[in-house]
Amino acid sequence: MPRSVDTPCVKSLRLRLHPAPDAVHPMHEFVVRHEGYTRSRLVTEDESEPGAGSSGGSGSPDDADDEPRALLFHVEGPDPRRDAYADALRDTDSVVDFELDRRDRTLYAYVLEDRSPFDERLAATFSRLRLVVVPPVDFAADRSIRLTVVGSASAVQSAVSAVPERIETDVRRVGGFDGTVVDPTGGAALTERQREAVEAAVEVGYYGATREGSVAAVAEALNCSTGTAAEHLRKAEARVMRAVVGEQ
Repeated sequence: MPRSVDTPCVKSLRLRLHPAPDAVHPMHEFVVRHEGYTRSRLVTEDESEPGAGSSGGSGSPDDADDEPRALLFHVEGPDPRRDAYADALRDTDSVVDFELDRRDRTLYAYVLEDRSPFDERLAATFSRLRLVVVPPVDFAADRSIRLTVVGSASAVQSAVSAVPERIETDVRRVGGFDGTVVDPTGGAALTERQREAVEAAVEVGYYGATREGSVAAVAEALNCSTGTAAEHLRKAEARVMRAVVGEQ
């Protein structure tokens, strides 16, 4: 019997991954360790199929291994220096080529990179379950990776247990797919702390229909004062609303 169109069949899962120390990407580690940077975000990557050559034709699996991925990152912070980031990219073995452009407090990095063993394992896990990773993928200051995957209910249920060993997995949110995970505002350029405040507010029910959560609960989750939590939420909400009406 056909499934009713009103029956939710697509699920989304928001994850925070904590890779083992030796699996943290060198550029993620660079952002964590150096002043002037707060986080990096993978906003898009090429969608070429494995084995597809530059002409778009079919190739062998070996050909796919030799093809670098094209990635676009936003690197954010109070002073994300272009030259220092470029030097770090040159020192990263997996990086084949790159171009950088700085606009205000965001560094835009177009990177051609060979997939690392960590990326290979994670991509294989999601591919096997037919899960789609929805950008952006956040590389946070605590060395965690925050991402959203979308797929069937059964695939989403299997995702956490299927994540490779030596990657600690924290489920942040699971539910029906409503389109908001696509993040049309591009994250509204929230700072790391503002995003953490919004995530905490969602988890404690602050944005629920009956607003069960309070600013005090958000503050407790962030380990800060209620005044500071309220300020983070106010600034985050202002940025999101400006982005919605096209005035970032």
